[in-house]
Amino acid sequence: MTLSRRDAAVVGAVGIGDTLGNFLFAASSSRGLVSVTSVLASLYPMVTVALARVVLSERIDRAQQFGVLATLGGVALISAG
Repeated sequence: MTLSRRDAAVVGAVGIGDTLGNFLFAASSSRGLVSVTSVLASLYPMVTVALARVVLSERIDRAQQFGVLATLGGVALISAG
């Protein structure tokens, strides 16, 4: 299996992003409330939806829009304390 330079760069960026995410989760878990950290870390599917919209120009249907809005509302409530 061979990778082009572009594909290798993308794979490297994904690896760095994943490592950084794990590092930041571990750091926030040790410094903050784990209950808040774990809820906020579980928002990664929302990032996937946003990237699919921006990068692949996929449409977000009404149910997904409602889910994103409900999730952001939940984050606001958690942040408010």
